[in-house]
Amino acid sequence: SPSVSPSPSTSPSVSPSPTTTTGSGGSGGSGGSGGTTDGGGTTSSTTSTSGGRATATNPSYPVVPTSFLFTGNSDSVYYFNVPSLNGYILVTIAVPAGTTNSPALLEVESLSTKEEVSAGFVNLEVTMRDVSNGKTVSDLNKTIEIHYWVTFNGSTPTLKDVGDEAKSITRILTPMLISSENSSYFVHPDSTFSIYTRKLSSFQFLIQQNALQIFAKTRNIKVGNTVQLQVAGGSGDGAVEFYSITQDTCSLGSTGKLLALSAGKCQIYAQKSGLDKFLVQKSEIYEVRLYESAQQLLERTSKRNWLIYSRLSSGYQVKVNLAEAFGNQSGVLQYRTYIKGRLVYLKLADLQLDASGDSLFVGTQDLLSGTRLRFVLNGSNIKYSVSI
Repeated sequence: SPSVSPSPSTSPSVSPSPTTTTGSGGSGGSGGSGGTTDGGGTTSSTTSTSGGRATATNPSYPVVPTSFLFTGNSDSVYYFNVPSLNGYILVTIAVPAGTTNSPALLEVESLSTKEEVSAGFVNLEVTMRDVSNGKTVSDLNKTIEIHYWVTFNGSTPTLKDVGDEAKSITRILTPMLISSENSSYFVHPDSTFSIYTRKLSSFQFLIQQNALQIFAKTRNIKVGNTVQLQVAGGSGDGAVEFYSITQDTCSLGSTGKLLALSAGKCQIYAQKSGLDKFLVQKSEIYEVRLYESAQQLLERTSKRNWLIYSRLSSGYQVKVNLAEAFGNQSGVLQYRTYIKGRLVYLKLADLQLDASGDSLFVGTQDLLSGTRLRFVLNGSNIKYSVSI
């Protein structure tokens, strides 16, 4: 598996020394403090540690936003400060030789306010651009270490690509990235922490949302009816989306309105976006019972073979309700009329019965009262009729 060079250890590998000189260089050598290219500024004070824990620092290192030139032919460590309410938080990036195929510009930008940094949420945008063509290098040849010299606050480090939800980074027990992961994080014995990564993007520290729960006025819905789902809990102002696991029995609108399609169980869950502060939160599965009315049940399971005519606001419909023994067969729906003084049957439609022996025909104009309808099964002399 890829190894970090310089090799990580269980104690911080970078020990910034107090200095009042302005950072310069950063063009490749290990330990280079790295000059800025776009006026990120430098600070001039001292670094301090107490009781094995790193505290806010004010050495003369560049202040984000800043950038460094990585030549690619030697191990390099870059130092920079992120402003907080109490001063600055030091961050170092160790880049092994050969991380990129050619010289690259390492750019760092803070995504956090001073208040967030003071609380330990040091969110950074870290990118590398090929010097020769300006293209972004997101997948690295080797693992780099981003060391945050601040006490780990227990939040969840994430990697967020443009347009994607933030993905949690796995915590590791030894300071070395395993081959199956692109990024992992390690908490050092002094409570500072490092991210080991072969991929660059936005590294953000997100908070777990409160539990998200779905509720509705009722959990028993008649087929054909709707109920509005709502959620409680979660955190932040992220959007909520609903998802149906059993799409054959129910459907969901974008606002959480559930429509019962057929008898059975409807299983759904909700998911709330975390935006840039919280992790995405998913609810537990919520189950709704869908049932048929007595009339619906009779029409579906009745062993009586019949035709049901109903007037609609525009036109009419004919339900063919035969025994299940006739399921999946086809037939012709006909109506009786007079032609030249003789009673004859004319075709209304060819119909296909479903597995339950049911079918539905919708007409555009009402039939005359007294009209006789009949359904003839294809290939047989079986006929079922009704007068309207």
